[in-house]
Amino acid sequence: MKKLPLIMNKQSLQQKRQQGFTIIEISIALFLGLLIVGAIVTSFGQNKEDTNIGIAKLFFAKNLPEAITGVMMREGSLTTAAALTTSLGNRNFALTTAWNDAVAVTGISGNNVTLTYSLASTTTTAAQLKVAIDSMSNSNIVSTTATNANLLTVVIRSN
Repeated sequence: MKKLPLIMNKQSLQQKRQQGFTIIEISIALFLGLLIVGAIVTSFGQNKEDTNIGIAKLFFAKNLPEAITGVMMREGSLTTAAALTTSLGNRNFALTTAWNDAVAVTGISGNNVTLTYSLASTTTTAAQLKVAIDSMSNSNIVSTTATNANLLTVVIRSN
């Protein structure tokens, strides 16, 4: 009878050792969890950039030409970029990019308005945005030029 408690003690010691997870099991679980979280965060970041590119396309295709046409109809012919910028501002039209950088009216020639669109606060380059805008079929956009990685020049026709 004395041997029976010794065997039970060995079994209870083995059970105590097998409780919980090993450091390797915990490390693998943490690694896999972080890998999944990283993939999700990356996916959301790309979706936000795609959304901002869509907003920029809408800005050039519809919002800005309509705003310029509205100003021209109300005030007649505006001959300077500064006058157009002021008139747009007076009508609460924000000259900012989808990434909250500045858009500057740099010139007016007849019905064409030249703008510079800054991309300083984004990973999207001017060349990528140029391709996205050029892929639209829009009669208001006369030309697009990526002047450097962070600056896009766009000429818009005002009706």
